[in-house]
Amino acid sequence: MKPSILRIVYQSSDNRSVRKIQPIGIFAEFGSWYCPAFDIDKNEYRLFRCDRIKEVATLDDPPLDNLMQFNLDNRFQLVSKNSNAVDYKIGISKEGKAIFEQCHNLDNISLVFIQNL
Repeated sequence: MKPSILRIVYQSSDNRSVRKIQPIGIFAEFGSWYCPAFDIDKNEYRLFRCDRIKEVATLDDPPLDNLMQFNLDNRFQLVSKNSNAVDYKIGISKEGKAIFEQCHNLDNISLVFIQNL
């Protein structure tokens, strides 16, 4: 896939906006399709639900060179930790561990399994 800059009309649950993005890929998860992309206007990584993208147009703008190295596997390196973010730890059961391992695709989450939960 050749990198491109797109103009999209995106309908969130309560707002319609026009965005200028450079998509990183597309994937399906839990019955929905998603397009991770770099939002050029907001200068940050965003995840867009494909069913909420109402219009798409390819722009003539050249793709951002610094994004060429990113793909679906390493895209979370683009995420900046918000100054209001809170670090936390949770405990899960053995069954929860199995579900986590099947569905886990977040680089910023790690699992430490404690046997007696």
